[in-house]
Amino acid sequence: MRTRSLLSGAYACLLILLFSGCSDDIDLSNEQEIFFEVNYANNAWTYQFKGFLIDKEGRIRTYDLPAKWVNVEGGTTITVDELDANLSKTAISSHSVPITELDKYKLEAAQISDADFTKPENVGADMGGTSYLMYKYDPSRKVYKAILLKQTGDVVIYNKDSKAKGIADWLTQITDEVY
Repeated sequence: MRTRSLLSGAYACLLILLFSGCSDDIDLSNEQEIFFEVNYANNAWTYQFKGFLIDKEGRIRTYDLPAKWVNVEGGTTITVDELDANLSKTAISSHSVPITELDKYKLEAAQISDADFTKPENVGADMGGTSYLMYKYDPSRKVYKAILLKQTGDVVIYNKDSKAKGIADWLTQITDEVY
């Protein structure tokens, strides 16, 4: 009997450790509207700015030269109101992400560090840049923090976190489908 209660206690402690070890940087509640973004910008010959966001329902919301868009870069934040204004300027794509697939990448995103990046490398000119971002939602401040997964184009930067690479590769596949 004592062995059974010790095993039950050990099992309960193990479950607590497993779940408390998960990052709480992302609030996976229904409050978080957007999880990922890919955007392309180029100022070389004519201004270009387009991209898409992936929302909590797996919908891909595209934009192309939206007026008064609040642009984010890795490490910057956007308020819920600013994000809502951006969302009002998007169109729902015929492409979407299955919820099971989205859930998988949301859980991986919760574990990504934004502390270690490759040194920016200039590899071209006039190509513009494509940024692959994920968002961490802070419900207490009602802001989203953009975390860079990778940037390609004139300047190449990679988040060194292995999960960031996997999510960036997944977003690259989605980009190929959408455009």
